[in-house]
Amino acid sequence: MTVNKVTFLNNIERIFKHFSNSLNDRFDWRVRPTAFLRELLMLLDEKHRWVNLSDGGHIENLAGMELLRRRCRFIIIGDGEADPNLHFNGLARLIQFARIDLGVEIVIDLEELRLNKLRRSTKHYAIGNIYYPRDGDIPPEIGQLIYLKSSFTGDEDEMIQEYRNRKPAFPHESTADQMFEEDQFEAYHSLGQHIASTALEDLKLGSEDGNLKYGTLEKQILARRPPDRSVQKRTRLDRAVKAAKKAENEVIVRTAGELTSEDGREAGTRAGEGDGTGMEAPDT
Repeated sequence: MTVNKVTFLNNIERIFKHFSNSLNDRFDWRVRPTAFLRELLMLLDEKHRWVNLSDGGHIENLAGMELLRRRCRFIIIGDGEADPNLHFNGLARLIQFARIDLGVEIVIDLEELRLNKLRRSTKHYAIGNIYYPRDGDIPPEIGQLIYLKSSFTGDEDEMIQEYRNRKPAFPHESTADQMFEEDQFEAYHSLGQHIASTALEDLKLGSEDGNLKYGTLEKQILARRPPDRSVQKRTRLDRAVKAAKKAENEVIVRTAGELTSEDGREAGTRAGEGDGTGMEAPDT
C-alpha cells in the first residue's frame, strides 16, 4: 500500500472521529467542510486558510518523508518508538515509502545497533547514504542520514543504569504509559541527551563556542559515511573487466603455445618421412 492510500484512509478515520465528537454534543462545523474535503484529497498546504496541525505518525513515525521529498543533503532522525527487539520498524517503513513514492533509496548498516547476547547495542547511532534519483533537470544526488536510536549500550551514567536494572524494558517501555513518574521521565530525558552528546562527540561536530557549524557537520559526516555503492559497482566492474582481459590474454598465450608445439611436431614428422626412421636421409 502506497503512502497516498494510507493517508487517504487515515484522513477518513480522523474526519469520522470529528463527526462523532460533534454529534455527541451538537452538530457544529468547527472546521469548514471544504477543508475536510481538501485534507481527504491531500490538497492542504501551508498557504491554505486551514492548516491541519497534528502530532504526526499518520504515514510514518520518523517524519522523514517530507525531508526526503525536499532532497535534503543531511538528515538527522531520532527514533524513540517502542522497539524492544530493535527490529527498526519505523526506519523500515520510511525506507519502504521513500522507495515506492519518491524513488529514493536509503542504505544504512544497523549491525552495531542490533541487540547482542546481553540485549545491548554496541552504538547509539548509525550513518547511512540517501540516493536521490534524477528529477527533471536535477541530476542524481547523494545525501547522508544520521540515525539516532533509543538504545542501551552500558556506557550510560549510574542513574540511567539503575533505572534500567529496575525496568529491564527501558528504553522501550510501552507507549501506552503516558503518565511518567519523575525518575522515569528523567531516565528517558538523560538517555536522549547522552545519545546526542555521544554522536556529536564521536563525529567531532562540536566547536569551541559550543555551536554546531554546517561546515564541520558536512566535513565530518562525509568522512564517516559508508562507501558510495555506485563507486563500489564501478570498482567491481573494473575488476571484472581486468579479470576478463587477463583470462583472454592467458587464452591467447596458451593458444599460441599450443600452435607452436603443434608446428614443431609437424616439422619433425615431415623430416622423418625420408627414411622412415624419423631422421632425414643424407644427400648422395
